[in-house]
Amino acid sequence: MRKSALLTAIALFAAVLGLGAAAGGPASAGEEVVCAAQPKEKWVSAEVVTRKLAQLIDKEFVLGIDKGCYEAEVVVNDSTEIDVYVDPVTAEVVKIRTDGDSDS
Repeated sequence: MRKSALLTAIALFAAVLGLGAAAGGPASAGEEVVCAAQPKEKWVSAEVVTRKLAQLIDKEFVLGIDKGCYEAEVVVNDSTEIDVYVDPVTAEVVKIRTDGDSDS
């Protein structure tokens, strides 16, 4: 049940932010760009993003960079992973992808 509660919380969080199905945008021929290209000098630090996400996510996560965004990979259990994409300039969550979602 913990998995269901986490997924529900993330879905509610996404709804509040207006993310949902439209957040993924249309599929493209190449790799999807989730965050617009910005100079690295404008990016907030990884520490800022980590602190912000730690307040929202009750699981350990690995922070990296993917699709022009900071990406937090959250392992919910052995079969479920959630990717949370964060705008590198505003530190706002821009997309949430679960295992069942397309990567584009």
